[in-house]
Amino acid sequence: MVRIKLKSIFKRRAAKTGLPPGSLVYVGTPNNEPVQMLLMEYNLDAVREAMLQQVSEIKNALGKTQVTWLSIVGLQRTDVIKQLEETFQVHAMALEDILNTDHRPKLETNTENNYLYVVLKNLYYNDLKELQLEQVSLILGTGYVVTVQEKAGTAFENIRLRVRNGHGRVRKMKEDYLFYALLDSILDSYFVVLDKFNDKLERFEEQLIERQYDPDMLQHLYDLQREYLLIRKALWPVRDVTYTLLRLETTLAAKGIQIYLKDLHDSAVQTADVLETCRDMLANMVNHYHSHLTQHMNAVMKVLTIITTIFIPLSFVVGVYGMNFKHMPELEWQFAYPMLMLLLLAIALAMLVFFRRRRWI
Repeated sequence: MVRIKLKSIFKRRAAKTGLPPGSLVYVGTPNNEPVQMLLMEYNLDAVREAMLQQVSEIKNALGKTQVTWLSIVGLQRTDVIKQLEETFQVHAMALEDILNTDHRPKLETNTENNYLYVVLKNLYYNDLKELQLEQVSLILGTGYVVTVQEKAGTAFENIRLRVRNGHGRVRKMKEDYLFYALLDSILDSYFVVLDKFNDKLERFEEQLIERQYDPDMLQHLYDLQREYLLIRKALWPVRDVTYTLLRLETTLAAKGIQIYLKDLHDSAVQTADVLETCRDMLANMVNHYHSHLTQHMNAVMKVLTIITTIFIPLSFVVGVYGMNFKHMPELEWQFAYPMLMLLLLAIALAMLVFFRRRRWI
């Protein structure tokens, strides 16, 4: 199960305290992986790929083909991110958001330099079935798209295959369609995560019915709640992003792309609906668990109460004969002890029969 380390996130944020706006500070998990930059240039007839050492190398490629796609993987080198400002005139505040891996998904427009900036979260389960989250930033400009990923993954591999093989519309369309295809790929991954998370909920629900009073179930339920919070944090704002993108008036998106953006927004609304369903399922399971826990506690208290009630008259009888008065004739009787035992047993049985007839047990 996933563990959301809120404390460590706040510590990383604290590293930016006191710095002026636009300061390029990487807010994320440090790693030693080298930054990778893949350039893809393509049109209807051809595709060219190249690995870059510097972002500035792309200047010679801009405008020579129908679409230029620069993919940057890795955020630990702020000097590489800084080059986006020099090459594409990306504002320093947008660069700061790119480096802040805990940023909320959002859409920004820059009319001065004519580009769109979107930040989203990519969710997936690794081989250990642990939920992983990475930040993905996309920049759409005239003739180019820039994607910046926090770490290496397969989020856009299907888009690269389509570009290489000429499948679908991507080679026939301009950069706005590539921008849509990349966003659509991320939203498709959300449905995969939600399906797997829903399967987890269904399996847990079955276990909850079978093992109602297992103490481990509470920990499993707590883990599912934390995992849901992480998914919701990544997915819930996406609906606002796609709605803004759909209503946005910009020269960067052709009129023909609107139908695809509408489909994108519909997918975002669907993920929000699935999230609501998952939330209701979790709430019902929490109520179900606490209800069974309360019933179990009531059953235990009922048994203890019955035992206590039975022993009240027994204690009274025993207490009477334990007062040690001199003149208690029955104490001298030969059969006093066995008769007293039979009396106590008869009282207990009579009370049990009474409780049974009243359906208290």
